[in-house]
Amino acid sequence: MAMRFSIHVLDGSNGDHAGDVPIEVHSIDEFGKRTFQARCITDAGGRASAEIDIAKRIDVVIASGSRFAQTTDTTVSVEAVTLRVALQDGVEGVHLPTVIAPNSSSLCWLKSGT
Repeated sequence: MAMRFSIHVLDGSNGDHAGDVPIEVHSIDEFGKRTFQARCITDAGGRASAEIDIAKRIDVVIASGSRFAQTTDTTVSVEAVTLRVALQDGVEGVHLPTVIAPNSSSLCWLKSGT
């Protein structure tokens, strides 16, 4: 069975939608093993979605570093942010509104059933 994954990424450094940000989704089994599920890229509105296998836990990897590579003036920078999300039985989808900025990120809230 499959479930819907969706994300909306905002750029906290300027308030814009974060387009062209690569996203990967991995399921996590009971032993902690990651299995690749999907790769998508946010559109101009900062949104992306994919159908993934139903899982109790997922890792969402937001490759935010590419968005800030040209504007970040530091010798150390964040390449990606990983959000580990636990899902209850019966959840048919999840939506993750997220704010990224150079060297930081924030998850606004979780919403099931997207």
